[in-house]
Amino acid sequence: MTWCEAHDVSYVLGLARNARLEALLVPSLDVARARQCLCGCAASRVFAEFSYRTQKSWSPERRVIGKAEVTSQGNNPRFSTAPATVRVWTVRLRLLKIAGHVNVSVHRVYVCMASACPMQARFAQCQRRLMALDPAPA
Repeated sequence: MTWCEAHDVSYVLGLARNARLEALLVPSLDVARARQCLCGCAASRVFAEFSYRTQKSWSPERRVIGKAEVTSQGNNPRFSTAPATVRVWTVRLRLLKIAGHVNVSVHRVYVCMASACPMQARFAQCQRRLMALDPAPA
């Protein structure tokens, strides 16, 4: 994240769930649970954003987007972080709905998307631009 911010590269990264993040999402999970009960739908989602800083690895606070989803199987909270200029709805509509498979080797990171992915050309453009940048110093 620090490298991306230093080189003006936008990003959206998923975050692992932890007790502190889940506690920040409790009010949104309560709203999602109430909506699911009242509407009788299979799943209900509420999005929230807040500032968050890890206890050790992040020096600045960063913006976190939380998805509070309640399904018939229970709570399904998800978290991602993005620079302040990225809007929550853009992230939700354009990125969180795209599934991909990531393989990491010693020298490369491979991202495989479905051939019907509507944003495939945009991701390829981002990849070309990232590859054209100078590598980070070792």
